[in-house]
This record gives sequence, C-alpha cells and structure tokens, in this order.
Amino acid sequence: TNLINRSIYLDPTKEDLAEWIKILSASKFLACGIETKARQITCMGFAPNEREAYVIPLWTPKGNYWDHEGETLAYKAIKKICESDSTKIFQNGIYDVQYLMKYRIRVRNFSEDTMLLHHSLYPALPKSLDFLGSIYANEQAWKRWRLRGDEDYKKDE
Repeated sequence: TNLINRSIYLDPTKEDLAEWIKILSASKFLACGIETKARQITCMGFAPNEREAYVIPLWTPKGNYWDHEGETLAYKAIKKICESDSTKIFQNGIYDVQYLMKYRIRVRNFSEDTMLLHHSLYPALPKSLDFLGSIYANEQAWKRWRLRGDEDYKKDE
C-alpha cells in the first residue's frame, strides 16, 4: 500500500499560533474539524493540503493545554482561521459549526461537507470519517490509535 507521508504539527507554542494563522489563512482550501469531550472543544485541526495538518489543542485529559493568555490566543487563532477567505471543508460540519458558534466563531466560506457529499452519492454505505478515509485516501482508522485516560497515542501493530 502506498500511504502518503504526512506531517501533523502538534503542541504549538504561543509564537507558533501567529505563524499558523498566516499559513492557514492563505490556503485556498482548508479542511477543518474539531474534537469534543464533555460538551467542550478539546482541539481544532486544520489541513491546508493532503500532506500537512495543524492541531490547536485547548485541553487534554491531563488538563488545560494553555495558561490563560495562551488559551485566549488559541481561540483568537481559531477565530481568525475560521473567518478567513479560505474555502472550508468539514466532515459533518453542522456539528462543528454549532460548537464554534457557542464561542462566537463564525465559519466563513464553509462550502463542502465530505459526509453529506458522500452520503448523497452512496446512501447505503457508511459515512463515518474513518470509512471515508479508508476508501478515498487509503488510510487506516486513526481513532483506534488513541488510548483512553492519560495515555497518549499508539500505532496499530
């Protein structure tokens, strides 16, 4: 199998956020998605192309990722990126957008939803992101790599 080499940028510093805003806001297309737990956004990811992804964490199982100033900067970064001119692509975007609206973040140019597009073509097939990734991008189901509790990620063996 020919899997694409990807770079996922995690664990940003406050200084990284300013650079990420420039990179991501300048992208023509931007795949976006949030993760949630306990009715809160835990992180937001952005991919300007098929090889790079940037993840802005908010909190982890171990607690807040940022101090107060950093958290404010992180939400401002998410807001600037979501409100940029880039065309936004989501998977089940209605879920993500309603969470972002609670934080007064408006998503501009949200025009594609992979789940809805796939479901409109193939209503009998599953429409989860891991299924779509497996058939369209030749990717393994990545959420299984995540362990529960305080543990980090692991690769399938």
